[in-house]
Amino acid sequence: MSLFEELRRRNVFRVAVAYVVTAWLLMQFADLVLDNIGAPAWVMQTTLLLLAIGFPVAVLLAWAFEITPEGIKRERDVDRSQSITYSTGRKLDFTIIALLLGVAVYFIWEARFADQVTEQPVETAASSVKSNSSTTSSSSESAQPPVVDDTSIAVLPFVNLSSDPEQEFFSDGISEELLNVLAQFPDLRVAARTSSFQFKGDNRDISEIAKLLKVNHVLEGSVRKSGTRLRITAQLIEADNGYHLWSETYDRELEDIFAIQDDISAAIGDALVAQLELNGAPGQSAPSVSEAANPAAYEAYLHGRHLINQRGNRAITEAVHHLERALRLDPNYAPAHAQLAIAYSLLSDSASSYGDLTTIEVNAKAQPHIDRAMELNPNLPELWGAKAQLAGVNEDGENALLFTERALELNPVYVDALNWRFNTANSLGMFSISEESIRKLIEVDPYSIVGRLNYISNILVIEDIDAAERMANEVVEVNKWAGYIAKSFVEQTKNNMASATKWALLAYAEDPLDRFSNEALVYLLGTAGLFDEAVRISANSKVAAHYAAAKFLEAAILSETALQSDPDDLELQLDTALYFYAAKRPERAKELYEIAFAALEDKPAINSAQSMSANLFFAQLLKSAGEVERANRLVDNTAALLESAKGTVAEHGSNGYLDRALVSIFRGEEEEAIHLFKKSLETYVNLVSFELPIIDGLRGNPEFQTLQAQTKLVVEQQRALTIDLICNDNPIPDAWLPLPSTCQSSVAINDVAGS
Repeated sequence: MSLFEELRRRNVFRVAVAYVVTAWLLMQFADLVLDNIGAPAWVMQTTLLLLAIGFPVAVLLAWAFEITPEGIKRERDVDRSQSITYSTGRKLDFTIIALLLGVAVYFIWEARFADQVTEQPVETAASSVKSNSSTTSSSSESAQPPVVDDTSIAVLPFVNLSSDPEQEFFSDGISEELLNVLAQFPDLRVAARTSSFQFKGDNRDISEIAKLLKVNHVLEGSVRKSGTRLRITAQLIEADNGYHLWSETYDRELEDIFAIQDDISAAIGDALVAQLELNGAPGQSAPSVSEAANPAAYEAYLHGRHLINQRGNRAITEAVHHLERALRLDPNYAPAHAQLAIAYSLLSDSASSYGDLTTIEVNAKAQPHIDRAMELNPNLPELWGAKAQLAGVNEDGENALLFTERALELNPVYVDALNWRFNTANSLGMFSISEESIRKLIEVDPYSIVGRLNYISNILVIEDIDAAERMANEVVEVNKWAGYIAKSFVEQTKNNMASATKWALLAYAEDPLDRFSNEALVYLLGTAGLFDEAVRISANSKVAAHYAAAKFLEAAILSETALQSDPDDLELQLDTALYFYAAKRPERAKELYEIAFAALEDKPAINSAQSMSANLFFAQLLKSAGEVERANRLVDNTAALLESAKGTVAEHGSNGYLDRALVSIFRGEEEEAIHLFKKSLETYVNLVSFELPIIDGLRGNPEFQTLQAQTKLVVEQQRALTIDLICNDNPIPDAWLPLPSTCQSSVAINDVAGS
């Protein structure tokens, strides 16, 4: 008998066919199930590998063994006259037929699913503008559908076809308004603004953009504005095959802009309700935009909101002018009131903000606009965002958190609300909520400027420094100021202070009045011992410059003067107490801490950098004053908060290590304190920490002395490199120059950096 005939007799061919068909059906089932439960890609890959490995095993078993009435036996042990391979083969034939019927049913179901859309693909308006050639969307056979749910959409920035490029903000604003309206549909997931706007001017295919944004519908269009006439074209595209579900062109007067947007959102809602079974009936209760009294007020509002999204002192200050103009033109336009309140709050005099307004000034400017917006439209998401931001300025974390929650109920893709929720949760020691918020922000809006800036400096520099650097490089491409300061944070975490200074200087050149980036530059220059340079950066940098250079008493006097004009600023109160504490003026420091902690109702203090050190300094002062029980209670509460940070990135941040070191010092755990102190310096080198009174008990420890000497050497090396940078390779010679005395008195680079 030939080998072929023997293979057929032993049913090897039938087993092989049955195995292949069964494996294919299993793969289709696994693909469906694993996709719906969100399983990682490796699960599917492992399943495929196991099925592939099983094929030769099944074939070998069919060759070597035979099923008999007595059970499975080795083939060579079976009497040919007693063999039942023919009967087994018949059973396998029926099995294969049943499996093939299953395959047929699958193909019929898939064909019916694919044929639900019957319209032909069309060339989209935006793609025809972006490309000079006439192209059509890819067919349903060639398109690769994004793996997303059925109720998702991205609003791409409408193309500006006006002759004036300055009208770009107008077309962008219309797109953003439509995005905000669509976000009000409860069953519709809308890609956040910054992520969808990242593809502005991008020539990629709609299906590719949709896959990157994880949506399966895209709204795109164009705006042509000529005088008071508008032409708006909008199209709703099904991303996986390029078919359009709805399209319309509107030729109207500018005064009809709100009606046009309502028409577009209602029409899109009808299309999505019909296609995706959203809640609500077509044409009923469609969300609408907030109307301004006249088009000029609306334009000014759009311009202001656009600038706020850019962040930085320069952009927000300009935004204030546009929003004030919007309200002069229409005093009853609620969105402009809310955005103006947000702008004023962002210009507060805080290390985490962008301006120099005192708390009193911020309240006086922002609160009336919040009150008016509340009267006009209490369900405006930006209103609740403004309330949250102002509550944060006033150190009212509990209410700020509640306000962000309300803002996100009204607009789930309100990125600023997620960002403020992140900041607020940090200030309350709710580290899991904080981390959840910033990760959610990056998930819903991976291209957010402020989101990426905070994500880099708070998450990635701890989790993955290389990923942080890559993201910072991406931010530079869209916003130089934010990208430069992000790169500075990354280099600072590597203890490359000179390189961090270079990027901070570049950020300074982009926005020399910005408080947030200036604080970083002042710290770097001051830590490098370049006090005369640090103090020149800006008028409000003098206190930080003195502290970074360990000129504590001078910092305290300057800070106390500022506090007299802004007594409601709790952050300033705590900072002033710190400076007096570091200057070894315990009586005044304790007085100031008493006032601050009374305002905190004796809850632990957490500053904008997530540091809890104020609690330990105050506890030491209380203990020295004989209030041991109160001091121990404050330390225990702080330790409990630090314990709650475990499992989050806050546990491994520089301030987290330093705060735990201070707790250990207070409790007399010297060895653990030095270990944690060293960990904090690995990611945030500075000499100021060695000067604080709470450290005095460690000064005689040889290990601590070695750590201090090593830190001084690192700082001296970085000082030399920083002087070489600003004197010989200044990255911003047209915006800033070092003092001649800095370069004349510089040490030799080779003498220090090469040691």
